[in-house]
Amino acid sequence: MRRLSIIFLVVLFIVSLFSISFAAEKVLKIGAAVSMTGKFAREGKMIMDGYNLWKDYVNENGGIKVGDDTYKVEIKYYDDKSDAQTSAKLTEKLITQDKVNFIFGPYSSNITYATSNINEKYKVLMIASMANVDKIFTRGYKYIFAVLPPAYKYMAPLLEFAKNEDYLDPKPKSVAVISANSFFPLAAAKGAVKYAKKLGFRVLAFDKYPANAKDLSPVLSKIKTRKPDILISAGFYQHALLVTKQAKELKVNPKILAFTVGAVLPDFRESLKKDAEYIYGPEWWIPEMDWKCPVFGNTENYVKLVKEKYGYVPDYHVAGASNAGVLLEVAIKNAGSIDTEKVRDALSKLDTVTFFGPIAFDKDGRNIKGTGALVQVQNNYPVPVYPRNIRGWKKAIYPMPPWDER
Repeated sequence: MRRLSIIFLVVLFIVSLFSISFAAEKVLKIGAAVSMTGKFAREGKMIMDGYNLWKDYVNENGGIKVGDDTYKVEIKYYDDKSDAQTSAKLTEKLITQDKVNFIFGPYSSNITYATSNINEKYKVLMIASMANVDKIFTRGYKYIFAVLPPAYKYMAPLLEFAKNEDYLDPKPKSVAVISANSFFPLAAAKGAVKYAKKLGFRVLAFDKYPANAKDLSPVLSKIKTRKPDILISAGFYQHALLVTKQAKELKVNPKILAFTVGAVLPDFRESLKKDAEYIYGPEWWIPEMDWKCPVFGNTENYVKLVKEKYGYVPDYHVAGASNAGVLLEVAIKNAGSIDTEKVRDALSKLDTVTFFGPIAFDKDGRNIKGTGALVQVQNNYPVPVYPRNIRGWKKAIYPMPPWDER
């Protein structure tokens, strides 16, 4: 009987340990309405990969420790079908029915503008991974924080490169800008025009076109007559494809051709083949950056994890989404709580560096310390050409060879 009693006590002790462990492990619920279908499905897939990589990495490493509790991360997804109003309705469902603790943002500034109204209404914190136009952040909202720096800074690396690199011969002196009539492209384009003038470039044109345009030959024909040294095209993936194809057809031959979206995307280079060569793209983040990180260790390790999990090298869409998770995790740890107000206060005071680069927020939730880089497609790869302190830096091939001389 004594032996049986000892065995019983041992079993009871083991069971109690498991019970304590189970009780201490809680769930952090995050909601995300993202584009699984529709025109932004490609980008939506990338940010889902980024969110999931962070979630899986956290859970595989024991979860998020907050005081005596450990939180495993769950992300509840809905397909917003690349539609702003659908995304807003689904965000409300995530908050009111699914009872999520936090929201990860959708793709695009236009959709985020709509969804941020909902999380502000219910005072649920959103980390916006892919939205950065001022219109979102100038409404006095308190529950949205951006991963990306402001959109108007996007073309700064390109213009600084054109101004500062002495090996460019002849030096570019004039700029033309065309833009899709949509939130982010317009913000990036207007910022480029303003900064180009500040740096002393002659701005020969700033033309807008409908975001659903299927023919840009009238716009490009006008640009051709102006003969700019630099042509900046602000838009999305589909616009970059169209501009490249029609610029070739019309023999529009700037010394520098740059897109807001394109150069780093494998689909862009695969679709255009050799016609993608020499094209530039400023990027908020590239794999060759070298930053320390409180979660992933450093940029190089983060890139390695993405390659192991998904079989590709990440671009800023994937990395920006993962960094939304990093920022939330760091803020929760700093706050010592998952309470919305405490985490919001911790985010507002954050001044740190992650694998994505420096991060600090102004009173409106904009990332005011973020940096960028410039790449050029060389031999079917986006090579970093500015600034020079990035791993793998190479000289740009300049000027871009005319289409009929390739």
